[in-house]
Amino acid sequence: MLILIFAATISIFVGEYTDALIVLAVVIGSTMLGFAQEYRAGNAVEKLRSQVTLKAKVLRDGESRSIDADQVVPGDIALLSAGRRRMGWCSTPMTSLSTRPS
Repeated sequence: MLILIFAATISIFVGEYTDALIVLAVVIGSTMLGFAQEYRAGNAVEKLRSQVTLKAKVLRDGESRSIDADQVVPGDIALLSAGRRRMGWCSTPMTSLSTRPS
């Protein structure tokens, strides 16, 4: 992009105004197209984020449940498994870790 602007500047100094205008038109068009695509992509990501709910697998009242992550309360025991995300605020005391064969 900067090379094209530099080329347009040199074209103006040399007197090739038509070439400079064409190059600047391409640069402006490319910039506008890039901005529009980024704007639409950002809106699409926000729509997807609003549709996705994070689930947490917890042990509550002696039962294993899958609940929304924002419904987890103190006293729930998070059930962790390979490949699943761990909640950022979740603590894992080493004394309570146990493994179950799959």
